[in-house]
Amino acid sequence: MLHMACDVHTHTIFSRHAYSTIEENVRAAAELRVELLGSTDHFSCMLYPERDGAFDVRDFQYLYNLSAW
Repeated sequence: MLHMACDVHTHTIFSRHAYSTIEENVRAAAELRVELLGSTDHFSCMLYPERDGAFDVRDFQYLYNLSAW
């Protein structure tokens, strides 16, 4: 049986097209013994038009050249 050590492309309800919260994703990953879990939610004011202008993407930090092994 194949063991998946990581899943680095998951979404939560924040992306508005997924069905799980981050807590549910973490619990599911723990049950499956996933060693590394990544959340790749979409960040777009188009998803949240009621908050348009409330965010400035310059306030967020980005991770470049992130590696895991």
